[in-house]
Formats: sequence, structure tokens, C-alpha cells
Amino acid sequence: MEITDITEVRRGNLGALIQDKFRGNRAAFCRATGKNPNLINLILSSNPAIRRNLGEKLARSIEEALGLPERWLDIERSGGPVGEVYTFPVTRLDAMEASGLEKIVVGQDVAARNFDRPTAMASVRGCYMVGDEMKPAISQGDLMLVDTGHKDIDRDGVYVITRGTDVFVRRIRKSLDGAYRISADSDPDSPVVAQPGKFKSAGRVIGLMRFARP
Repeated sequence: MEITDITEVRRGNLGALIQDKFRGNRAAFCRATGKNPNLINLILSSNPAIRRNLGEKLARSIEEALGLPERWLDIERSGGPVGEVYTFPVTRLDAMEASGLEKIVVGQDVAARNFDRPTAMASVRGCYMVGDEMKPAISQGDLMLVDTGHKDIDRDGVYVITRGTDVFVRRIRKSLDGAYRISADSDPDSPVVAQPGKFKSAGRVIGLMRFARP
């Protein structure tokens, strides 16, 4: 395939991706991928005099940010839905930043219905719950999808937190005085009150996949 052909394929896939996944909202696409809106507008421009090509490095970084398979933008398509799946690495609970050896593939429609929108698909890691401290919401062996790009505890939710070498999954609520109320769902009436800086967040749990014996 000639270089002019591959750039046109990438441009067409990029336009279809923004239309399908972001309802045509280029600003939302740029926020999700961290790309420069002016550059994206130039790549998608209908004016050949100012149009820019979607190069190799940029194409791969877009795929990574959105959790698309490598070289997804290079594949010529005849139509139909785009961006059908997300692929997430699965790591140990105490190794959230690792790339992982196991992977799980989730359909876009399933993710849209069941998972909170992450900061970027490339920041999502899967890990299996250890222990029953978060029952009934999360049980031993449940696969949690954790947004490791969402380390700020800016809203109530379930987070993976660390204190020294210890790792916990806990529900956190922020009080009016700035302190955090940290609790296990198995004992919600006995929260620990902690000040900022006493623990670190490794990410926010945005979704859950439960496995059960038949």
C-alpha cells in the first residue's frame, strides 16, 4: 500500500471513529486522547492545501489512548460499526501500573452500558478482587476495571488505595472538612477517617465483571 493510501485510510477511520464513538464531537475526542484540537481539525480538513497527514506515531498513540488494537487505524473498512472492542491488560492488585500478561476484551456496547467513562482507555487495568471486605458489592475473584489515570479522589466511589506496602479496595467519601471517610462495604458503619496524605490512590474502580459457577 502506498503512503498516500495509508494516510487516507487512517483519515477515514479517524473521522468514522469520532462520529461513531464521540457522536462527531472532536473536542470530546481530543479530551479523551489528549490530542491537539487544531491538529485533528487539520488532519480532517476538506481543504487539501492545509490538510495534514495522520502519521505513524500519532496513529499508534490514538489507538493506545482509546484501547484500540494496534494498527486499528490502518485497516481499510467497507462500513459498519467502528471501535467494536476494548482490550484491557489484567494485573495483580498490587501492580496496577504493570502492563499485565493476561488480557480481557470487552465490547464497546457493554462498556458504555456498564462502566463509568475512564480518563482514557489506555489507563484502564483489570485486577481480581482479593478478600471479601467489599461484599456484597465486590466479592473475592470479581474482575475490577480500575482507571489508573483517575488518582484524585474528587468524588465518592470505590478506589484502590495504598498505605506503605499494603493495598486495599475501599469505598471513599469526602467530608465537608476535607477528610476522607474510608469504609469496607462488609462493615459500612465503622469508617476510618483519614486526612489527605495519609494514603495514596492507585485508581478508581469504574466497572466490575463477576464470574460465577454454573
